[in-house]
Amino acid sequence: MRLRGTLAWVGFSLVSMGGSGEAWAVFERGGALGFGTRAMGLGGAWVAGGDLSSLYWNPAGLQRVEGSEASLEWGSLFGSKDQAVMTGWSFAPSEKTRAVLQAQMLSRAGVGGLGERSLGGGVALRLPKPGWAVGAGARILSSGSKASPTLRASGLAMDLGAQGEWRWKGDSFLRWGAALQDAAGRVTWRSGYRQRLPTRLSLGTAAS
Repeated sequence: MRLRGTLAWVGFSLVSMGGSGEAWAVFERGGALGFGTRAMGLGGAWVAGGDLSSLYWNPAGLQRVEGSEASLEWGSLFGSKDQAVMTGWSFAPSEKTRAVLQAQMLSRAGVGGLGERSLGGGVALRLPKPGWAVGAGARILSSGSKASPTLRASGLAMDLGAQGEWRWKGDSFLRWGAALQDAAGRVTWRSGYRQRLPTRLSLGTAAS
């Protein structure tokens, strides 16, 4: 059920661990740039929301995508030269399952024209309790910079998530979400150096 008249969204990251140096500069999650117009407006609270951009924020949010849906999004942050491009397709393998295939690209002008690309997919499984779901996503990562060849890297990352909602007299009054982003993610730099990605635990709530 969609929230009727959302009054408040609250979100924050509790823990950020692992990773250092270039991994933070290139693949840092929870920064100023991301995907989804509504998701970006609500910041970290979107871990409790859901649309095609949920593969980036919280794969459990894919449960809120109905049927098959395709999207193409391009935008910049507050008119800056930082840009985000996302295209994806969602489908429903079964009544309780939602899946998505997606390609994403972030371009950060402030890091030597750095381009971060990912190709991945995710799935959300609706649980018997209405509004509750778990999800998982996997992404193939790559990065490159014309100004700094040393920032070229490739690797893999996984995201895990969960969502639920509490109801009062049949209506949803509080929705929550939790996501573990870039769990066990690693990249290999052009020099051959392997590095763990920073892992972020994010929580968010929405009240109606």
